Amino acid sequence: EACASVRRLMGAVERARALASAGRCDEALVLARAVCEGCGCSALGSSLRVAALEGAGRLPEATHEAELMMAKAEQAMAEAAAAGAVGCEARSEYEAAVECFARVLCRAGDMRRAVRLLMPQIGRLQSEGGLGESG
Repeated sequence: EACASVRRLMGAVERARALASAGRCDEALVLARAVCEGCGCSALGSSLRVAALEGAGRLPEATHEAELMMAKAEQAMAEAAAAGAVGCEARSEYEAAVECFARVLCRAGDMRRAVRLLMPQIGRLQSEGGLGESG
């Protein structure tokens, strides 16, 4: 049963991506919502909604959705930290949400805000040796 559920979710993810790519935003959003309901612990459904809205040129809605996704990921990371359990998964979900929000902000023309959001990640990567000094 679990395998069938995973297959259904993955099928919905693929169909949502295909519909978003074809410009069928409203249909993609319906599937993205289904993914959110089926896998609420992940940002996958939210990122699908952002992609569908972004692909349809609905940048104000995409920006709002991406901001909500980032806030949810930030809250989950804070809750995990309070429980003493911040691990790679919570951090990577948060970083993916920040990158998604920054991307949408760039597309909407708010480069300064996008850069401010990304600066902590850039600094961390530089300190870990993942980026050269020139970035």
